[in-house]
Order: sequence, then structure tokens, then C-alpha cells
Amino acid sequence: MVSISKTTVIQRIWENFYDLLNTNVSTVTATDSSEHAVQRYASAFPDAAVTTKASLPIIIVESPELSWQDFTLTKKWVNGTITIDVFTTKAEVADKMTDDVVNLIETGRDNLRDLGVDMVNLDSSSKEELFRGKIKVHMKSITFTWRYAFTKTQTY
Repeated sequence: MVSISKTTVIQRIWENFYDLLNTNVSTVTATDSSEHAVQRYASAFPDAAVTTKASLPIIIVESPELSWQDFTLTKKWVNGTITIDVFTTKAEVADKMTDDVVNLIETGRDNLRDLGVDMVNLDSSSKEELFRGKIKVHMKSITFTWRYAFTKTQTY
């Protein structure tokens, strides 16, 4: 985990979520006993990379979205969301990987709180099916909300 400041909120929030997933979510086993290992972690969907079923699963940690809100006379809240997308060839695998991601972030809230990121909550999830050539891809998106406090820049 890397420290966060008001000048690095977007990049460091992304990096902390990415590192948390990259080091802890790797493989799930489907009910047919087939194992599905994450082939790639990224910040955006790699268009050229998905040419075969073996290119999946992929986990995408999107760049955070944020807004500011006054907190005290000297502090502001950064209210943010971060979306994580799971792309697989089986709906069951998408669900299992999503469960792993949700559990990991829920149990990793203390680590995030130590960095000043609190109120981390699952906000929403959605699913979609799409085709990449002849490959049917199951996508699961999960969005988490969070907040971070920082000291305002003083102006006179």
C-alpha cells in the first residue's frame, strides 16, 4: 500500500486498489472443476489482447471518479468511486471472481483506513454479456464508494 496526499489522490487510490487485487485475486474454480486464473490486471480494457478464450479472465481497475465537499473550516472530503470490471468466458466465474474482489476489499478496509481512506462501501454491481469476435464475454462491474480527508490550501 502507498500513502495518499491531496496531490496524488487519483493515482494512489487506483494504485492501492490495483495492488490489493493484483496480489490477492488470482484463480477461481468453477463447478465443473476447471480453474480460471486471471490473465491480466489493467486500468483499461486491452483491445488487442483478447483474441482467444485463453486471454480471459481479465480484471480492470478503472480510474477513480471524485468530488470535493467541505468538511471543516480547514479540511475537505474527497468523495470518490472506483469501479472494478471482471471479464470472463463463464458467468459463474465472473460471479466467483466478483465475490472474491468484494470480500477482499471488505476485509482490506483496515489497510485502506490506515492510509486515510474510509467509508469504503459496495455501491452497486451490474452484469453484461458481449461478443469479442466469436468469444462470448461475461462482464461483471462493481463500484465502491470511499472518502478521504485532506487539509485545504489556505488562501487570503
